[in-house]
Amino acid sequence: MLTLPEWRPRHLLAAWIAYWILLLLGWLAPAIPMLFRLSRPGGHGTASIAANDGVLSAVIAAGGQTWTRAVGYGTLTALVVLPPLLLWLLWVAVRPRRVA
Repeated sequence: MLTLPEWRPRHLLAAWIAYWILLLLGWLAPAIPMLFRLSRPGGHGTASIAANDGVLSAVIAAGGQTWTRAVGYGTLTALVVLPPLLLWLLWVAVRPRRVA
């Protein structure tokens, strides 16, 4: 297992991608069964994503259930950008210095 000072840039990028995937899955987790039902043959319902008035919203309706999520642009930007940025700053701070 690598410690943070031993990470290479590819490890940092992999951590960022894993974070973004987990963030998306966490946001969509309750809707995944509904999306699965919609994607099957004979599935009925609707799914939509809208961006307006500073809010990104998603709505899924299937099988008599409705799932709705909304997040403001500022919150979304903070969730997507700040944790990877903080991880990068921490990584830069703990990396061993190169000797010339």
